Amino acid sequence: MLLPVALIAGIAVLSEFLSYILRRGGIVELPASDPDYVNKRHKYIDKSLYVMVHIVIVLTLTMFPSYRILIFLLPVLHYAYLAVMWHRTRIPGGRRTYLLSVISAVLFLTGAVLYGFFNMG
Repeated sequence: MLLPVALIAGIAVLSEFLSYILRRGGIVELPASDPDYVNKRHKYIDKSLYVMVHIVIVLTLTMFPSYRILIFLLPVLHYAYLAVMWHRTRIPGGRRTYLLSVISAVLFLTGAVLYGFFNMG
């Protein structure tokens, strides 16, 4: 039970640290408000994935411990989807906010690999 929580905490800290470095270096500029959605379908899929990720995290931590790898794989799907959609809304020479989602997706994928490695025994 402690391993997934520790990995998620580490992912959150690393994600914020890398986000800070990208913003500080001028590589990524955060918009004044939330980024616009490409269309309504993008908005509904994003909201659905967000809700699904949180439901799965609660259910796997409390009731289904054998499916805890989903704690890491569903956020990968969500952040990868966000990266693709934010990349589609990118303004030429603009903010590159999709990089923040790419970083989070890669960190969650790394968390899935580490969880699988340490949970094998």
